[in-house]
Amino acid sequence: DLSYWFLWEFPFLPKQSLRPQYETQVWAGTRRQLQHWKAGKTGYPLVDAAMRQLWAVGWMPNYLRHVVAQTLVEYLDVNWKEGLAWFDWTLVDADAAINSFMWQNCGHSGPDHWEFVMHPVHAAKSCDPDGAYVRRWLPCLAQLPDEFIHRPWDAPARLRP
Repeated sequence: DLSYWFLWEFPFLPKQSLRPQYETQVWAGTRRQLQHWKAGKTGYPLVDAAMRQLWAVGWMPNYLRHVVAQTLVEYLDVNWKEGLAWFDWTLVDADAAINSFMWQNCGHSGPDHWEFVMHPVHAAKSCDPDGAYVRRWLPCLAQLPDEFIHRPWDAPARLRP
C-alpha cells in the first residue's frame, strides 16, 4: 500500500508535514473547538454523531472519517496533527501509516493532498438522507423531521430539542 511505502521512506510522517512549508502554517482554531470536535459537540449533526460513535465503539465508517477530518481542518481550522493524534488514541483499527498519510492529505501537506472539501451538511444529505445514523448517535435530535435532521438550526423553535 502506498501509505506504508511513504511511512518507510519518510518515518517522520506522523509528526511532521511532508511538505515543509506547512510546518509554519498558522492555524486559527482553538483548543475549545478541538475539544468540541472530540466530544461530538460541533453543532454539525453528522460530525457529532460520527465522533460520538468513535468514542463509544472506537470506530466509524471510512467516509465519515473523511468528513470529520475535513470539518476539523477546513471549518474549524485546527492542525491536522491534532486529528491524527485523536484518531490514533481512539480508533481500534488505528494504523500509523494510513492515518498519517490521510491526515497529511487532509491538511494539504501530504503527497496527495485533497483538492475537495466536504461540507458536513451536504455530506450528511448524501450518506444519511433519512437521518437514521444521526438519530442513532444523537438521540436528542431523533424527533426532528427528516428535512431538519442535518440542519437543526433551521427547524422551527417548537421542534428544536
